Amino acid sequence: MRSLSKPKKIAAWTVILLLIFGSWGGNIWYYRSMQLAEPLFLNSYTTLNATEGESIKLVYLENKYGTKKVTGIQIDELPQLSFIFSEGNSGTYHKEIKAFGGFKSQEQGPVIKEPITIKEATVYYSEGPPRKVPIGELQVLPASQANVVEFYSSSASSGGSGFTNGTMLQSAELERIDFTFSDRLKPYLQLELEDQPIESLEYPVSLQKGDRLSISYRWEVPEHDPVAYANYEPQCRLEFRLKDGRKVTQTFIINGNLNLSEEQMKRLVRSEGGLK
Repeated sequence: MRSLSKPKKIAAWTVILLLIFGSWGGNIWYYRSMQLAEPLFLNSYTTLNATEGESIKLVYLENKYGTKKVTGIQIDELPQLSFIFSEGNSGTYHKEIKAFGGFKSQEQGPVIKEPITIKEATVYYSEGPPRKVPIGELQVLPASQANVVEFYSSSASSGGSGFTNGTMLQSAELERIDFTFSDRLKPYLQLELEDQPIESLEYPVSLQKGDRLSISYRWEVPEHDPVAYANYEPQCRLEFRLKDGRKVTQTFIINGNLNLSEEQMKRLVRSEGGLK
């Protein structure tokens, strides 16, 4: 077998080295293109009653091996709200962080007389100064003073379905069931009362003290729909009329079940969070 001449060997090695360095350079370019300049907050849409025990969840992405981390979150309109952090899904380049905020005690809860809407939070970092970042839309409502239903159990599955069960504490007529952000979510979220879609209910529904109440829900969000890239935790709202004529609204949070896949994380980073 004839060996290559010296000029041909040099040419062959040149091609091999170019391929190696080209691949190495391409990998470096791709890695850098996947790095966030700072943690990226997803749009969160949720509703909070200003009372003890209520909580919200914010979600953001950060570089898996980066040094710039979120060290604190402050919502100026709700200084009583404190956050703790928990890691969610993790990909090759990024990880999902969930920040849970709640009121520690009744004394710390704010007095809210009218609904307020919050769209920004002040975020503190391990590197650099704090700054205000958009967080979506947080609706804060006055605390309800009356309980018509005692909710005693709830469950949510990874498949996007769940339920909440309760018992009527007093007799009342249920005049309406709805959920916040319904203008955005009606195509994706279905609610049922005792296995009957809420759209087909005939109101008012008469309920007696001791009656069981079961509300189930199901999310159906396509993987690449913009709704799948936001943190939705709407509030289910049950509007009752009591025997004395008073109207009472009771609520609970519907689990949005947000768990981003690695491909979804990459798409969010490439779009800089600007998916429409």
